[in-house]
Amino acid sequence: VIGITDKDLIRLNENALEQSTMGLAAISGYTCVVSTYQLSRNVIDDQLYRLAMHEIGHTEGLQHCATHRSCIMYGKLRRNNLWGRLDFCPACKMNMVLKGWEM
Repeated sequence: VIGITDKDLIRLNENALEQSTMGLAAISGYTCVVSTYQLSRNVIDDQLYRLAMHEIGHTEGLQHCATHRSCIMYGKLRRNNLWGRLDFCPACKMNMVLKGWEM
């Protein structure tokens, strides 16, 4: 299940400080939510797709990828770095295939 909102998402970081985020997902869970609040309006569909795939990856048990900078799962997403993430890297893609996704 993926929820989509146009509202800003706020979460508490490890220091209990509020931090804006574009998406939230339960690792190995069944739900995630993404926000269009920080996305560029002229390319919102493309950015929303990448953001949604990142959060869905988390629900399938993927952590942030530290290997490939172009992987959708690489690091934390920010609006200005969504463009470099076109697909899952080979390792993350294999994990998605093992979870039953056709890639």
